[in-house]
Amino acid sequence: MKLRGAYGESGRAPSAFAAIRTYESTSGDEGEPAVTPGNIGDPDLGPERSREFEGGFEASFFEDRISASFTAYRQRTYDALVNVQPTPSNGFTDTQLRNVGEFENRGIEFDLDTDVIRTEAVTWRLGGSYSTNFTEAIETGPSGDIYVGWNNEIKEGEPVPAVYRDVVKNPDQIPDDPQNVEFEERNLGASYAPQTLNLNTSVTLWEDLTLEVLGQGKFGHVLSSGTAYQNVRREKWPTCNDIQAQISNGDYSGLTAGQIGRCDPDQTTYGMWTRAADYFKLRSLSLQYRVPDQYLPGRLRNASLRFQGRNLFTITDYPGLDPEAFEDGNRPFALFRQEYYNLPPVRSFTFTLKTNF
Repeated sequence: MKLRGAYGESGRAPSAFAAIRTYESTSGDEGEPAVTPGNIGDPDLGPERSREFEGGFEASFFEDRISASFTAYRQRTYDALVNVQPTPSNGFTDTQLRNVGEFENRGIEFDLDTDVIRTEAVTWRLGGSYSTNFTEAIETGPSGDIYVGWNNEIKEGEPVPAVYRDVVKNPDQIPDDPQNVEFEERNLGASYAPQTLNLNTSVTLWEDLTLEVLGQGKFGHVLSSGTAYQNVRREKWPTCNDIQAQISNGDYSGLTAGQIGRCDPDQTTYGMWTRAADYFKLRSLSLQYRVPDQYLPGRLRNASLRFQGRNLFTITDYPGLDPEAFEDGNRPFALFRQEYYNLPPVRSFTFTLKTNF
């Protein structure tokens, strides 16, 4: 067993011209040349700084048949760089990169790998990892609450960011006025998963045939399904068909406020389609065969065949397209997430032949 600890500091700088306001050429009325705002810029923009403490151990047992590692960490980020949505009345609709305050990340990382069977004929390995990353806005600076897009906001004492949406106030009750259900804004949860689980196993027979399986799950976050919301408004979402058929006849009898808020096309909200986005996916399954040397023709030194499938199976209660499908959040310094007619990770199959001469 080896114990370890560390303290480190690092920084992240904005791009070279992020602080400068720029304009782009465009066409005005009747094709006249004009300019439109490009990068908003911020003359006070600077780098963000992070400080982190971590500690843990690494260990192995029973002739390396079992190996494990554990890390706990706490990180503080100062002058965090975030794309902020400015007030539209200022004349700018794009986001502005700013230094917004102080954030904290804390969590653990645990890995465990075992050789369940280790013989000349069979090798079976089983392993996995579990990690957490809980975020909190310690301070947001003089601007107060920070809107980062798609109703994802950063507020002191809350995850970075959290989703704030309008939802039905009393979803399990039958409302007095079903055509005017009462809504209220709530913090529905973190935008990014604070918990990640990875599981993997491999079986090798006679050092020639290997089967490998990898699964991954993420838990503890929410995602708004714009696809579901918009299709409910168009009366095209399958899970609402029966309720909408009843509502279209002017019959609200027996419907709870939650059912109405979810499926009434005139009252539904994004919040009613913001749900837990927990999932577990079969990320990869592969089968590889190493051709024995005695069967290699000519001057081939070795050869292997491999068949692999990716993203084969998903377990989730998320009602939208896919819990990993989200719009725009992959942009640099962007924090928000929103599923809106996006393609999920593709299911793919590959066949590979490798040889050496």
